[in-house]
Amino acid sequence: MVDAPTDCTLSSEKKEMVDRLYVKLQDLNHDQSSSRPNLIRWLRSRNWNEAEAEKMLRAHISWRREHEVDTILSWYRMPEVIDKYFPGGICGEDKEGRPLFIAPIGRVDPKSFLKATNRLEFLQSRIFQMEHILHVTLPEATARAGKEIDQLTVIMDMQGLGLKHLSPSWLSLVGEAVTVIESNYPEVLGACFVINAPPLFSRLYSFVKPLLSKATQEKVQILLVTSLFLNSMLSTAVVLLMGMMNTPNRLSLNFIFPSFSSTQMYD
Repeated sequence: MVDAPTDCTLSSEKKEMVDRLYVKLQDLNHDQSSSRPNLIRWLRSRNWNEAEAEKMLRAHISWRREHEVDTILSWYRMPEVIDKYFPGGICGEDKEGRPLFIAPIGRVDPKSFLKATNRLEFLQSRIFQMEHILHVTLPEATARAGKEIDQLTVIMDMQGLGLKHLSPSWLSLVGEAVTVIESNYPEVLGACFVINAPPLFSRLYSFVKPLLSKATQEKVQILLVTSLFLNSMLSTAVVLLMGMMNTPNRLSLNFIFPSFSSTQMYD
Protein backbone atom coordinates (compact mmCIF):
# COMPACT_ATOMS: atom_id res chain seq x y z
CA MET A 1 0.00 0.00 0.00
CA VAL A 2 1.21 3.50 -0.85
CA ASP A 3 0.90 5.88 2.08
CA ALA A 4 -1.42 8.83 1.61
CA PRO A 5 0.53 11.92 0.54
CA THR A 6 1.33 14.62 3.09
CA ASP A 7 2.91 18.05 2.70
CA CYS A 8 6.30 16.41 3.19
CA THR A 9 5.83 13.93 0.34
CA LEU A 10 4.12 16.19 -2.20
CA SER A 11 5.88 17.53 -5.25
CA SER A 12 6.47 21.29 -5.36
CA GLU A 13 3.74 21.58 -8.02
CA LYS A 14 1.17 19.87 -5.80
CA LYS A 15 2.20 21.91 -2.77
CA GLU A 16 1.49 25.03 -4.83
CA MET A 17 -1.93 23.62 -5.71
CA VAL A 18 -2.70 23.13 -2.02
CA ASP A 19 -1.55 26.70 -1.31
CA ARG A 20 -3.74 28.13 -4.07
CA LEU A 21 -6.79 26.14 -2.98
CA TYR A 22 -6.25 27.28 0.61
CA VAL A 23 -6.30 30.94 -0.48
CA LYS A 24 -9.33 30.49 -2.75
CA LEU A 25 -11.42 28.95 0.03
CA GLN A 26 -10.68 31.43 2.81
CA ASP A 27 -13.99 33.21 2.16
CA LEU A 28 -15.74 30.10 3.51
CA ASN A 29 -14.25 30.57 6.99
CA HIS A 30 -14.55 26.87 7.80
CA ASP A 31 -12.29 24.24 9.36
CA GLN A 32 -12.71 22.03 6.30
CA SER A 33 -11.21 24.70 4.06
CA SER A 34 -8.31 25.66 6.32
CA SER A 35 -6.91 22.19 7.05
CA ARG A 36 -4.07 21.35 4.66
CA PRO A 37 -4.43 17.56 5.13
CA ASN A 38 -8.11 17.96 4.31
CA LEU A 39 -7.35 20.00 1.19
CA ILE A 40 -4.91 17.31 0.09
CA ARG A 41 -7.64 14.68 0.55
CA TRP A 42 -10.09 16.60 -1.63
CA LEU A 43 -7.50 17.31 -4.32
CA ARG A 44 -6.54 13.65 -4.30
CA SER A 45 -10.19 12.66 -4.75
CA ARG A 46 -10.42 14.82 -7.89
CA ASN A 47 -7.15 13.49 -9.28
CA TRP A 48 -5.49 16.83 -8.44
CA ASN A 49 -7.93 18.83 -10.55
CA GLU A 50 -7.90 22.11 -8.64
CA ALA A 51 -11.14 23.51 -10.07
CA GLU A 52 -13.05 20.28 -9.43
CA ALA A 53 -11.73 20.00 -5.87
CA GLU A 54 -12.76 23.60 -5.13
CA LYS A 55 -16.24 23.04 -6.56
CA MET A 56 -16.72 19.82 -4.59
CA LEU A 57 -15.42 21.26 -1.32
CA ARG A 58 -17.59 24.37 -1.58
CA ALA A 59 -20.64 22.15 -2.12
CA HIS A 60 -19.58 20.00 0.82
CA ILE A 61 -19.28 22.93 3.23
CA SER A 62 -22.67 24.26 2.11
CA TRP A 63 -24.11 20.79 2.74
CA ARG A 64 -22.50 20.64 6.20
CA ARG A 65 -24.06 23.94 7.19
CA GLU A 66 -27.48 23.05 5.82
CA HIS A 67 -27.63 19.75 7.73
CA GLU A 68 -25.78 20.86 10.91
CA VAL A 69 -23.08 18.28 10.28
CA ASP A 70 -20.39 20.28 12.09
CA THR A 71 -22.11 19.59 15.42
CA ILE A 72 -23.74 16.23 14.69
CA LEU A 73 -21.44 14.37 17.08
CA SER A 74 -22.86 16.39 19.97
CA TRP A 75 -26.58 16.44 19.16
CA TYR A 76 -27.31 13.23 17.28
CA ARG A 77 -28.42 10.05 19.04
CA MET A 78 -28.47 6.81 17.05
CA PRO A 79 -32.01 5.33 16.94
CA GLU A 80 -32.10 1.99 18.73
CA VAL A 81 -33.51 0.18 15.70
CA ILE A 82 -30.57 1.28 13.52
CA ASP A 83 -28.00 0.61 16.21
CA LYS A 84 -29.44 -2.86 16.80
CA TYR A 85 -30.53 -4.05 13.38
CA PHE A 86 -28.27 -2.36 10.82
CA PRO A 87 -25.05 -4.36 11.17
CA GLY A 88 -21.54 -3.02 10.87
CA GLY A 89 -18.80 -1.38 12.85
CA ILE A 90 -15.11 -1.02 13.55
CA CYS A 91 -13.52 -4.33 14.54
CA GLY A 92 -9.76 -4.02 14.84
CA GLU A 93 -7.37 -2.76 12.18
CA ASP A 94 -5.44 -3.97 9.16
CA LYS A 95 -1.70 -4.56 9.07
CA GLU A 96 -1.09 -0.96 8.00
CA GLY A 97 -2.89 0.31 11.09
CA ARG A 98 -6.03 1.33 9.22
CA PRO A 99 -9.32 0.73 11.11
CA LEU A 100 -11.15 -2.36 9.87
CA PHE A 101 -14.88 -1.86 9.29
CA ILE A 102 -16.92 -5.07 9.14
CA ALA A 103 -20.29 -4.76 7.34
CA PRO A 104 -22.39 -7.97 7.17
CA ILE A 105 -24.83 -6.39 4.72
CA GLY A 106 -26.46 -9.69 3.74
CA ARG A 107 -27.93 -10.01 7.22
CA VAL A 108 -30.11 -6.90 6.93
CA ASP A 109 -33.86 -7.53 6.61
CA PRO A 110 -34.82 -4.57 4.36
CA LYS A 111 -38.59 -4.91 4.72
CA SER A 112 -38.59 -4.95 8.52
CA PHE A 113 -35.88 -2.31 8.71
CA LEU A 114 -37.73 0.11 6.44
CA LYS A 115 -40.89 -0.30 8.53
CA ALA A 116 -39.02 0.56 11.71
CA THR A 117 -37.11 3.63 10.50
CA ASN A 118 -37.27 6.35 7.84
CA ARG A 119 -35.07 7.93 5.22
CA LEU A 120 -33.93 10.89 7.35
CA GLU A 121 -33.02 8.74 10.35
CA PHE A 122 -31.02 6.34 8.21
CA LEU A 123 -29.12 9.04 6.31
CA GLN A 124 -28.34 10.90 9.53
CA SER A 125 -27.01 7.67 11.01
CA ARG A 126 -24.61 7.22 8.07
CA ILE A 127 -23.44 10.85 8.34
CA PHE A 128 -22.92 10.48 12.09
CA GLN A 129 -20.93 7.30 11.49
CA MET A 130 -18.68 8.97 8.90
CA GLU A 131 -18.10 11.99 11.16
CA HIS A 132 -17.21 9.70 14.05
CA ILE A 133 -14.75 7.85 11.81
CA LEU A 134 -13.13 11.12 10.68
CA HIS A 135 -12.96 12.86 14.05
CA VAL A 136 -12.57 9.95 16.49
CA THR A 137 -11.65 6.63 14.86
CA LEU A 138 -8.94 7.84 12.47
CA PRO A 139 -7.22 10.17 14.98
CA GLU A 140 -7.13 7.30 17.49
CA ALA A 141 -5.64 5.02 14.82
CA THR A 142 -3.05 7.69 14.02
CA ALA A 143 -2.05 7.91 17.68
CA ARG A 144 -1.70 4.13 17.95
CA ALA A 145 0.27 3.78 14.72
CA GLY A 146 2.56 6.75 15.27
CA LYS A 147 1.91 7.84 11.67
CA GLU A 148 -0.89 9.50 9.73
CA ILE A 149 -3.86 7.14 9.24
CA ASP A 150 -6.58 8.82 7.19
CA GLN A 151 -8.35 5.86 5.59
CA LEU A 152 -10.08 2.66 6.64
CA THR A 153 -10.44 -0.84 5.20
CA VAL A 154 -13.92 -2.30 4.75
CA ILE A 155 -14.98 -5.95 4.57
CA MET A 156 -18.54 -6.38 3.29
CA ASP A 157 -20.07 -9.81 3.94
CA MET A 158 -22.84 -10.62 1.45
CA GLN A 159 -23.86 -13.95 2.96
CA GLY A 160 -27.66 -14.01 3.04
CA LEU A 161 -28.07 -11.59 0.12
CA GLY A 162 -31.37 -12.24 -1.66
CA LEU A 163 -34.03 -10.73 -3.88
CA LYS A 164 -35.36 -8.80 -0.88
CA HIS A 165 -32.21 -6.67 -1.07
CA LEU A 166 -33.15 -5.58 -4.61
CA SER A 167 -36.51 -4.01 -3.75
CA PRO A 168 -36.91 -0.50 -5.25
CA SER A 169 -37.45 1.11 -1.84
CA TRP A 170 -34.29 -0.47 -0.40
CA LEU A 171 -32.17 0.30 -3.47
CA SER A 172 -33.37 3.91 -3.40
CA LEU A 173 -32.25 4.33 0.22
CA VAL A 174 -28.94 2.56 -0.36
CA GLY A 175 -28.31 4.67 -3.45
CA GLU A 176 -28.96 7.90 -1.58
CA ALA A 177 -26.63 6.88 1.26
CA VAL A 178 -23.87 5.94 -1.19
CA THR A 179 -24.25 9.27 -3.00
CA VAL A 180 -24.03 11.25 0.25
CA ILE A 181 -20.87 9.41 1.29
CA GLU A 182 -19.23 9.65 -2.14
CA SER A 183 -19.96 13.38 -2.40
CA ASN A 184 -18.91 14.34 1.10
CA TYR A 185 -16.35 11.81 2.35
CA PRO A 186 -13.96 11.14 -0.54
CA GLU A 187 -10.76 9.17 0.00
CA VAL A 188 -11.80 7.90 3.42
CA LEU A 189 -12.00 4.39 1.97
CA GLY A 190 -8.61 2.76 1.57
CA ALA A 191 -9.77 -0.67 0.37
CA CYS A 192 -13.02 -2.65 0.24
CA PHE A 193 -13.25 -6.43 0.10
CA VAL A 194 -16.62 -8.04 -0.69
CA ILE A 195 -16.85 -11.62 0.59
CA ASN A 196 -19.42 -14.41 0.25
CA ALA A 197 -20.84 -12.70 -2.85
CA PRO A 198 -23.53 -14.88 -4.50
CA PRO A 199 -24.32 -14.53 -8.24
CA LEU A 200 -27.16 -12.17 -7.31
CA PHE A 201 -24.59 -9.66 -6.06
CA SER A 202 -23.77 -8.67 -9.64
CA ARG A 203 -27.27 -7.16 -9.93
CA LEU A 204 -26.84 -5.17 -6.74
CA TYR A 205 -23.39 -3.95 -7.74
CA SER A 206 -24.61 -2.94 -11.21
CA PHE A 207 -26.90 -0.49 -9.40
CA VAL A 208 -24.28 0.80 -6.94
CA LYS A 209 -21.24 0.95 -9.23
CA PRO A 210 -22.34 3.99 -11.32
CA LEU A 211 -22.73 5.94 -8.07
CA LEU A 212 -19.07 5.37 -7.18
CA SER A 213 -16.18 7.46 -8.44
CA LYS A 214 -13.63 5.68 -10.61
CA ALA A 215 -11.15 5.91 -7.73
CA THR A 216 -13.60 4.17 -5.37
CA GLN A 217 -14.44 1.49 -7.93
CA GLU A 218 -10.76 0.63 -8.21
CA LYS A 219 -10.58 0.02 -4.45
CA VAL A 220 -13.33 -2.62 -4.47
CA GLN A 221 -12.31 -6.28 -4.73
CA ILE A 222 -15.09 -8.85 -4.99
CA LEU A 223 -14.29 -12.34 -3.76
CA LEU A 224 -15.98 -15.68 -4.40
CA VAL A 225 -18.01 -17.44 -1.71
CA THR A 226 -15.64 -20.42 -1.78
CA SER A 227 -12.43 -18.44 -2.00
CA LEU A 228 -9.48 -18.58 0.45
CA PHE A 229 -8.69 -15.09 1.78
CA LEU A 230 -4.90 -15.49 1.93
CA ASN A 231 -2.90 -12.45 2.94
CA SER A 232 -0.16 -13.25 0.41
CA MET A 233 -2.68 -12.99 -2.46
CA LEU A 234 -3.84 -9.47 -1.63
CA SER A 235 -2.18 -6.30 -2.92
CA THR A 236 -3.24 -4.58 0.31
CA ALA A 237 -2.60 -6.61 3.46
CA VAL A 238 -5.87 -6.70 5.34
CA VAL A 239 -5.16 -9.08 8.22
CA LEU A 240 -3.44 -12.41 8.60
CA LEU A 241 -6.47 -14.65 8.49
CA MET A 242 -4.57 -17.81 9.29
CA GLY A 243 -4.06 -16.38 12.79
CA MET A 244 -5.92 -13.93 14.93
CA MET A 245 -7.28 -10.50 14.13
CA ASN A 246 -5.44 -7.53 15.58
CA THR A 247 -8.10 -6.38 18.05
CA PRO A 248 -8.03 -5.79 21.80
CA ASN A 249 -10.12 -8.94 22.28
CA ARG A 250 -8.04 -11.00 19.86
CA LEU A 251 -11.08 -12.14 17.91
CA SER A 252 -10.70 -14.60 15.04
CA LEU A 253 -12.32 -13.72 11.71
CA ASN A 254 -13.42 -17.34 11.48
CA PHE A 255 -15.43 -16.65 14.63
CA ILE A 256 -17.06 -13.56 13.11
CA PHE A 257 -17.67 -15.20 9.73
CA PRO A 258 -18.02 -19.01 10.11
CA SER A 259 -18.19 -19.36 6.31
CA PHE A 260 -15.06 -17.26 5.85
CA SER A 261 -12.81 -19.76 4.17
CA SER A 262 -10.33 -18.66 1.61
CA THR A 263 -9.66 -16.54 -1.67
CA GLN A 264 -10.08 -16.11 -5.43
CA MET A 265 -11.22 -13.15 -7.47
CA TYR A 266 -14.85 -12.87 -8.57
CA ASP A 267 -15.32 -11.87 -12.22
